Amino acid sequence: MDLVRPYIVTAVRYPSFHAPDNHFEFPLSPALQRAFPYSLITPHGFWPLYRQPSLLVERHTHYNMLLDIAPPLITVAAKLLYFSRSEATEIQFHPQLPVDRAAAMALHQQQYPNERPYPSPTQADWREFNAHKASKLVDHGSWNWRTELSPEAGALEDDGVWRKGLKAVSAKWDNDWQRITCCYDPFRLPALKGVVYTYGSMHGLWAGRMLVRRTSIPSNYI
Repeated sequence: MDLVRPYIVTAVRYPSFHAPDNHFEFPLSPALQRAFPYSLITPHGFWPLYRQPSLLVERHTHYNMLLDIAPPLITVAAKLLYFSRSEATEIQFHPQLPVDRAAAMALHQQQYPNERPYPSPTQADWREFNAHKASKLVDHGSWNWRTELSPEAGALEDDGVWRKGLKAVSAKWDNDWQRITCCYDPFRLPALKGVVYTYGSMHGLWAGRMLVRRTSIPSNYI
């Protein structure tokens, strides 16, 4: 965890996005390439971090087609590795915490009847948090998955059109593939750029962790 932590917390040096997140419209104006709009100088260099696309791209021949591809962001893999290690041990909580939200509200009403309750985790919250893991192993799928499809479903897999609900295991990485082949250069909009983000990917119950940098904090701020 100590080895990968710098890639996670040092955003001014190791980018988490293919393009600076201070822009809202892409592609960027070519005029910016002559003078990147830096706003800050840090011990790690200028920020926001603009990377020269020509220094990132690698060209390969794939079935007689020239393919430009950029290495995946190291911060993505670092975060998965970091959180998989941090989740190896469950967070311990004090047994005197309220059992659930109803018990917490009743206790607060009894002790501070005229004050608005301030939410804090209960035993039920911690148990639910420990039960959900953010980093999971990828399902390898079935080796004969294609033979299990109907002719209609098989035709949808083979027509070359991206859509939700594809059965191929590799379809899970289609968004990532489009990012490393089409998003490394924020100054260009490739003609064959596909879907880089699927709406609804973050749908469901959210459970996460907060990274807090260790530092000296005055006692009156604790």
